[in-house]
Amino acid sequence: MNINCVICSEFFNASAEVFATKCGHVFHYPCLINWIERSKTCPQCRHKTTEQSIHRIFFNIQNIDGNSDMGAMLNKIDNLEYQNRMLDKDVKNYKEKNSSLKKQNDLLRQEVRSVEASLKAYEMTIISLKEQISYFKSKSKESEKLTTEIVNLKNTIKNMENAHIAINGTRDQVNEMLRNEADVESLAIYGAMLKKT
Repeated sequence: MNINCVICSEFFNASAEVFATKCGHVFHYPCLINWIERSKTCPQCRHKTTEQSIHRIFFNIQNIDGNSDMGAMLNKIDNLEYQNRMLDKDVKNYKEKNSSLKKQNDLLRQEVRSVEASLKAYEMTIISLKEQISYFKSKSKESEKLTTEIVNLKNTIKNMENAHIAINGTRDQVNEMLRNEADVESLAIYGAMLKKT
């Protein structure tokens, strides 16, 4: 085959890795990769070229010596090696993605644990507040009872003081006390006390 790589000027043989650019020019794979790393253009026409835009090509040629099977076998081997390299790249990419997803998963688990701990703390706070509310309710009932008792005691003291005035006070003091007293029941009590005296 009388086709050569313009980069290294060597002819392509049946076992060579030959790659083509989008513009259709062909080169040895190592030659082309080295070139693209430096200039990102086609070595022949200077058309913009990247490693992702090149592709492998295969020549269907018969060896002059009649060893066409050997050439085909070498082409298959080359093709399989290329596919293997591509698969290795895919595996590497998937491993990186897997590692990234594991990190995200770990972070999410930590966040879930943190939220669960916060919920437990809130639950404990709610239980404590309920206990405090129950305690304050019982104290409120006790306070209401005490308030009622205090009012009753004040009324009793007032009645006793008025009874004392009714028994021992002057006429003017008794009249003043009766004018200020609006409770009929209290007046009846004072009247009964006066009758006894």
